[in-house]
Amino acid sequence: MKVFFVILQAMRCISATIFLGCFLLMAFSKGITLLNFYWNQDAITAKFCVNKNKPKMHCNGKCFLAKQIKEQEKREAANAIMELSKIEVVSSRAYFSILLTPQYNTITAQESIYVNNPLYKPYHASVFKPPAC
Repeated sequence: MKVFFVILQAMRCISATIFLGCFLLMAFSKGITLLNFYWNQDAITAKFCVNKNKPKMHCNGKCFLAKQIKEQEKREAANAIMELSKIEVVSSRAYFSILLTPQYNTITAQESIYVNNPLYKPYHASVFKPPAC
């Protein structure tokens, strides 16, 4: 039985580490893209740079970096739109229609908790006033 709990604890640690790693990759994806670009800038300039025939521009692969960042922003925007489309809007009038029926809105004097309650004392209007504009 003790072995089972040890394995369960190890599985929890592993799954928490995986989820944390995924979260950090999503959060720092632009930074990882920039780090990858500066780490491999010479290879990117040689293979992917559009402006390598124009050395006066000093592009050095920044055109490729701009394309990558633009594609990444498009993917993030598409994911955000998909997440927003999943949100279900619930009309309060339709959802709480049972509470709007007259039988639930009326309270008689016998049902009121304030009528026969000796602990209830109405507030004093001379002391408690709403703020003035």
